[in-house]
Amino acid sequence: MGNIGIYEWTVVLIGMGTVFIALIGLWWILEGFSILSSRIARKKAGGGEAPARTETPPTAPGSGGIAPETVAAITAAIAAATGRSASQIRIARISPSQPGPAGLNTPVWGYANRLAAGRR
Repeated sequence: MGNIGIYEWTVVLIGMGTVFIALIGLWWILEGFSILSSRIARKKAGGGEAPARTETPPTAPGSGGIAPETVAAITAAIAAATGRSASQIRIARISPSQPGPAGLNTPVWGYANRLAAGRR
């Protein structure tokens, strides 16, 4: 009877050890890919002269046909959701989303689910 407990713990430890070793192996593989991709990127960047970077002036948040009140509302919503102050948030671009079928901004499978559920 005493050997049953030892056997069970042995199986648990061997199983956990196997999973741990497999996770370490996957981590090594991912680190290898990261190192390989950074070396490839360095070779591509170092192959020729880098073009001179030109700084583009930031556009005004209200430009592009979007009212400043809308930009302020979006900034306030992002600030509230992230817990940052509005001065720490930089909105680079605001563009309208492309509506899906029937004006819904939802993937087709979500639209089909709404129709199947009788909700619209």
